[in-house]
Amino acid sequence: MGVSTTLTLYGGNLSVVTSMSHGKAPKVVRDPVHSDIPLDHRIVALIDTREMQRLRHVSQLGATEHAFPSATHQRFSHSIGAHHLANVALGHLSGQHPDKVNSDDAHLVSIAALVHDIGHPPMSHMMESPTIYATYRNHEEWGRMILSDSSTEINQVLIDGVGKAGLARLLSILDGTVDQPWMSEIVSSQMDVDRFDYTLRDSLFTGADIGQFDVHRCLRNLVITDSGRLAIRKKSVAAFESHLVSRFHMYHQVYFHKQNLLFQAYIRRALERARHLAETGELELSSPMASMLLDTCLDVQGYLRLVDSSVVEALNEWLNADDARLRQVAANILAREDIHSQVRIPDLSDDIMGRATPWVKGVLAEHGFDVEWDLIIEGVAKAGYVPAGSKGILVEDGRDLAEHSNIARSMEDGSTTLRMFVPQQVRDEVERIVAQAAQGVPSTHTFRASSSLPIDTGQ
Repeated sequence: MGVSTTLTLYGGNLSVVTSMSHGKAPKVVRDPVHSDIPLDHRIVALIDTREMQRLRHVSQLGATEHAFPSATHQRFSHSIGAHHLANVALGHLSGQHPDKVNSDDAHLVSIAALVHDIGHPPMSHMMESPTIYATYRNHEEWGRMILSDSSTEINQVLIDGVGKAGLARLLSILDGTVDQPWMSEIVSSQMDVDRFDYTLRDSLFTGADIGQFDVHRCLRNLVITDSGRLAIRKKSVAAFESHLVSRFHMYHQVYFHKQNLLFQAYIRRALERARHLAETGELELSSPMASMLLDTCLDVQGYLRLVDSSVVEALNEWLNADDARLRQVAANILAREDIHSQVRIPDLSDDIMGRATPWVKGVLAEHGFDVEWDLIIEGVAKAGYVPAGSKGILVEDGRDLAEHSNIARSMEDGSTTLRMFVPQQVRDEVERIVAQAAQGVPSTHTFRASSSLPIDTGQ
């Protein structure tokens, strides 16, 4: 009589319930998105490493909780969800293509889905910047280093489980160089299990309820072409359209929400300011923040010590910083003090911003605001569909999804628009200036004679 362990997963937290069963102890994760998720004992060994457990302390959506308070789930739960969907996809593909999907490759793909985010920095993608990290690498590069470094637990578990050759093949799946493209495309493409899981999971935890689509219809309609590419059945075009539309709405309603963009900007500014002050000897940093902001030779173990709480603890210290800018932005983030307001004019372009910015800075100066610090501009790329070549979604007839779908074609626009944020006290004035710039006419704003900035008539 063995013990069957059921793990309950909510927002990345696992609680354990035990019951008796025959045979080896299987483990099941109860997940609010996918319900029961069975875990192979080899996968449990990977999950139990320090490097995977670190993802419990790395938020999935970073600053999004400032707009959607329940969006506090972690990379850990998303990683298990992606692993589960990979297994579902592999089950369908192995049944259809037993000659193309062997058990060893299927196991490696399921591992790749599990560890695809293992290199994430604290607070999600917004921290991936050379202006923050003195040793800058993107999360894919850090992930490869973590998996390859002999000092990590996960490297040792992988070597014991799949051997050095298996680890090399796993890395080729993650970087897209594997000899069978479908293996990478399950994990990283426009129809991958990563996107499928985060669209559903983020929709649930934000409460937005706009990211729903039939994920199982998508998964069971995947096929492998003769050339080894992953493709979809023609009859499932509508299901994949639904996913594209759901993801599009999640970007524009959640990921690009004005409060999310604003607080991301605040957090980046705080870290960039702290780095500048530390480099000039004006600020003493904690050990984790010194590793992030100053260490030009940051190694894997130093990187792995960085989690969300490293940043939050530093922000709390900076509430009492001597530097006014750092003190202000820490209060913006932690106490929502004097937060900026978005200029309510849509589709701002570089050209419009170029015409409006000198006037906007004049208004800020006139009202006593910090001209550089109190003007925040954030770019927003339209998230739709990228067709063509190996990047597009291939249909079983060899054509791109965009050739079958008006919806996919309509989402090909990859242009970027800009959002402007200013102090609430001057928003109305700034909006009038920006509206005139958008219409291509000179601003009619009149500055006081004592204005510290030269007047640019725009003519």
